[in-house]
Amino acid sequence: MKKTKISKIIGRRGKIGLAVLVALMFIGVASAALLPYYGKITTTANVSQSVLIDGYDYTNPITNEFDVIGGCSKCFEHTLENQGCSDAPIDIVTTGDVEGISVEYMKRVPYSFDQTVKGWTFGKVQDPTTGIHMVVEEVGNWIQWTYTYPSILQAACVNIDYPLAETGKEICIHNNDGHDPTYAWGEWLYNPDGEQVGSGNTPVSELYWVQAEGERGTDDTMVVRILKSKINYDFHWHATYTPVGGPMYVTNFDGDSNYRVFYDADLWQVLPDSFTLGAGETLDIKICYIFDVAIVPRIYIITSLFQPAP
Repeated sequence: MKKTKISKIIGRRGKIGLAVLVALMFIGVASAALLPYYGKITTTANVSQSVLIDGYDYTNPITNEFDVIGGCSKCFEHTLENQGCSDAPIDIVTTGDVEGISVEYMKRVPYSFDQTVKGWTFGKVQDPTTGIHMVVEEVGNWIQWTYTYPSILQAACVNIDYPLAETGKEICIHNNDGHDPTYAWGEWLYNPDGEQVGSGNTPVSELYWVQAEGERGTDDTMVVRILKSKINYDFHWHATYTPVGGPMYVTNFDGDSNYRVFYDADLWQVLPDSFTLGAGETLDIKICYIFDVAIVPRIYIITSLFQPAP
């Protein structure tokens, strides 16, 4: 009787244990069949700044230090570059102690001129020839004037007048047509007084910032180059020419009384406080600090922020 009861108990417990084991097996199978995810992608992005100033990001502030006298000004050139794939709206904000100081922001713009111009004699008669083809362009660090003359004129004297950046005076670069006997006929000369005659003529061969090509009476093309650094950001110029054996002609003439009509040019234009720098665009800028003549002498700190526009 006791064996029978024990076997029954064991049998019942065995069935219970087997049932539990089977249940646990089903639970394990169900848990293993549910994936936590189908795949995993991890991305690490090392982001660099889109708009740079002089090649630096915001962690490298740029400083300018200088001495200046009241009533004078000082300018610094910088470069803005948008490396990004989207246009960058920018606001310029000037902060600091700017009482008695004006801060101007300008952008560099290329200058070019390409035109065939008829001349006028000093007798107010228009040149009957086809005129002079004048091309003004930027070539590296130079502003270059190229004059091509009709064959009937053979070759000519070229005058270029404009205010020098350093002196503000009008000058004349010309091919000597005999007005100055001190120098050889046809020699390229520079006159700081804006005239062909009189004292002050200097051979351009002695100037590092002027180059001139073309021989009077031989070539129908003459070229004059002037370093940009010697020219104001806004300047004006005109040219005259003299046919070999003929009278002086003036290319810029209003047909009435003014023989000195100038062509105006701007190498720098005002940069607005809010502007957009296009994707991939590089912009040369200039910041000028203009100090009032009565400004209090001390140290001033001015900060220019080029910040993202809202």
